Amino acid sequence: ILERQRALGMRPVLQGFTGHVPRAIARKFPAARFQRINWCEWETLVLDPLDPLFPKIAAAFLEEQARLLGTDHYYAADTFIEMIPPSGDLTYLGAIGRSIYEGLAKTDPKAVWVLQGWPFFFARQFWTQPRIEAVLAPVPDARLLLLDLYCEKTPVWNLTRAFSGKPWVWCNIQSFGNRVWLGGALDRINRDLFAARQDAQAGRLCGLGFVNEGLDFNPVVYDFLLELAWRDAPVDLPLWLRDFARRSYGRANGAAAQAWEILHQTVYQAAFDNPVAYTAVPSLGGPPGTPYNNDHLAQAGRLLLSAADELGDSDAFRFDLVNVTRQVLGNNAAEFHFRILDAFERKDRDDLRQAMSALREFVSDLDALLATRSEFLLGGWLADARRWGQTEAERSRLEWNARRVLTLWGNTAALRDYAARQWSGLLTGFYLKRWELFATHLDQALAARRPFDSKAFLEAMFAFEQQWADAPNRYAREPQGDSVKTASRLWAKYGTLSSPESPSLTTGKPVACSSALEPHPAFLANDGRVRSTEAF
Repeated sequence: ILERQRALGMRPVLQGFTGHVPRAIARKFPAARFQRINWCEWETLVLDPLDPLFPKIAAAFLEEQARLLGTDHYYAADTFIEMIPPSGDLTYLGAIGRSIYEGLAKTDPKAVWVLQGWPFFFARQFWTQPRIEAVLAPVPDARLLLLDLYCEKTPVWNLTRAFSGKPWVWCNIQSFGNRVWLGGALDRINRDLFAARQDAQAGRLCGLGFVNEGLDFNPVVYDFLLELAWRDAPVDLPLWLRDFARRSYGRANGAAAQAWEILHQTVYQAAFDNPVAYTAVPSLGGPPGTPYNNDHLAQAGRLLLSAADELGDSDAFRFDLVNVTRQVLGNNAAEFHFRILDAFERKDRDDLRQAMSALREFVSDLDALLATRSEFLLGGWLADARRWGQTEAERSRLEWNARRVLTLWGNTAALRDYAARQWSGLLTGFYLKRWELFATHLDQALAARRPFDSKAFLEAMFAFEQQWADAPNRYAREPQGDSVKTASRLWAKYGTLSSPESPSLTTGKPVACSSALEPHPAFLANDGRVRSTEAF
């Protein structure tokens, strides 16, 4: 990987020593000073940067890394990325900054410390401006590069005096956990990047970047942001998107161009990351909301489908058709959740079983759609993990980790579904199983004429999730079926879910209100949906 990066003229960022060490180090050096710092459900040992052992391990680490991998003099070192330092004393924080930098520079005098600005947002109450300046000041300006991670939503540069004047990069996260969703803040990227470049208070802004946790499902965002490195002013986004569709699909098409206009007006208004009902943890609460007009998004899906005869030979088109269909129908999965809740509230066991059967059929159909694309296959993910193992025990352990990171991640539910994926195999093999378990517990409650025991259900679901990570079952590694034909079948079968049940003269017209909660935008007031207010 590094050889290829360097051949392309890239300068890879390698790891610097942050102080995080395995427990064996503490046993080997009992006199050294360590801090115990927690992140989610894990505890990590951090060697005190002021301890004499710190520079010794830093030197040994960098020397061995350089021997194995070479160096381009850029080192990532984030000691307190989502953890609080043990002290807020300015002298102590200054010593931390100096120790980490010197741990790099003494081995590599050309070292540049690449530091994420995320802690200054994540722990804003702790990281006051004097504390930020204390930890950054000991590092020469030319030897530090700050990454402002989440500029498409919550930039930090304008809260930190542009990182106290140190060089920094305007970045997008875009994807957390590589979760599958359509969205991206195209308008904000187009506006805010150039606004920062023109702002006298932006300090030493020196580049743009992505720090994404995945890049599989919204290629338009990556294409757009990285193109802006060569531009000096915002672009005409509707025109750019029309050209993007032409370039992606190999030819211009009126229906596809209209579809991208709607995609721009809906999912690409912000970095939406809304779960869909069938991937959410089942509950008696309402399904997750959709922060844009899904009926409008459905129009984009139908327009893409209408262009299939002309564009169906384009792989990029077929990917987009599957991806948009998945999102539209996934958002509409809330209807099946409502049917289950309605049946339970009416204490109708027959209707409950029918509602669950309808959800089962719906999820199975979506699974079949996703199975037509390699980007949405669980089997490929698991096979990639297993191929690194040299023995069956190693392959099994690697697969366990690959399964676990998609579901529970750790040993508790603290990070459940952080990296949730709408993939063929996961839909029917994991998410649907949770809903079937939920429906069984609901039915048992009705049969016994007692309230639903949420605690018992969650315990049973957690046990299933743990067992699933150990399961030996295999999933398809290669796509199956035709994307266009399958999408066409699903639109014919479920397309009416995207039509308002109770339209009026105002349905679809512009609407405004003085105040609205973020998950419940103003258009819900006249979207023609009967159930909308119940979701609040």
